[in-house]
Amino acid sequence: MRLGRTTVALLVAIAQECDRTLRVHVQLYPAIGDRYLPTNIKLSLISDTGENLHEVESTVQNLCILLNDFHVEPDESFSIRVALDDLSITENFVV
Repeated sequence: MRLGRTTVALLVAIAQECDRTLRVHVQLYPAIGDRYLPTNIKLSLISDTGENLHEVESTVQNLCILLNDFHVEPDESFSIRVALDDLSITENFVV
């Protein structure tokens, strides 16, 4: 995804747990050719009601940042937002 002149890669992995819930793992990486994420890029988990549930922010020389793994039920929705300065992209998911 592109935020102005910055390109990053968002990785979202989903695994089914024994109790039929789904575990979600989210990471943000720099684009190919860049070693580190830009300082102060934010990665956020947003609920289906728009509430910011968890947010992490890169610091100097982060190779990647990640959200704490979280669990969702089948057919539940959530969003992941990536923001840098006044630019942001929100990806919506239904699992």
